[in-house]
Amino acid sequence: MIEQDFLEQLPKDPLNIIRAISNLVRDKYVNQPAEKRWNDYDFYIEVFGLFQAFAEAHNLGYTYPELSSDKHRNMEQIFQFLEEKKAQADKELSELSLANAKEKYSVIFSNSFYYEFTDGDIKRIQELINEIRDLSISSKDFEEEHRQRILKRLEKLQKELHKKMSNIDQFWGLIGDAGVALGKLGENAKPFVDRVREIVDIIWRVQSFAEELPSVGSQPLLKEYKQPDEKNN
Repeated sequence: MIEQDFLEQLPKDPLNIIRAISNLVRDKYVNQPAEKRWNDYDFYIEVFGLFQAFAEAHNLGYTYPELSSDKHRNMEQIFQFLEEKKAQADKELSELSLANAKEKYSVIFSNSFYYEFTDGDIKRIQELINEIRDLSISSKDFEEEHRQRILKRLEKLQKELHKKMSNIDQFWGLIGDAGVALGKLGENAKPFVDRVREIVDIIWRVQSFAEELPSVGSQPLLKEYKQPDEKNN
């Protein structure tokens, strides 16, 4: 059966969750003789159920192999399916890591202007991104296409964030996401918008300092969202 420690230590981002779950089956399938695999059939089924529960929670529209009465065939299909998803996740993670490395080291070689974050800034932005991801996944009011667009943006921001950045334009797209959330969720958008606003305020402060702008407090384009006054309804 799946160890509780494994579940508690699952990564936050979907791509690494896919890799972690897939590796559970890979370790069994690769390291065990074919004639003994059937002894772990229930484990394969449990991991496959875990993967489907994760995918459903993240609104991933996968098509799964149809299982039959042939246990060996079922285990082979589960292994092949998870290997395919792991390969796709590995490819996306490699692309993100490459873009992150290029962005990170371009500051060194170009000797150009850059924005600098504190360790506290980095930690808080990562926490807020995780919270926005959880809110986006749990909300039933977003269209699936928009939800996936937000999740991909958050994953990209989280991978690219580091102390020195030559470009922070990608963070300003969160303002648009907050606007859509207001339109879709109304009063229920406050937790989403509050977290976006906090990220934007950090980015604005870093940008203002780097470009020697006068201190103006919060970013003026994203005002604090307040619930409508019930007395005016």
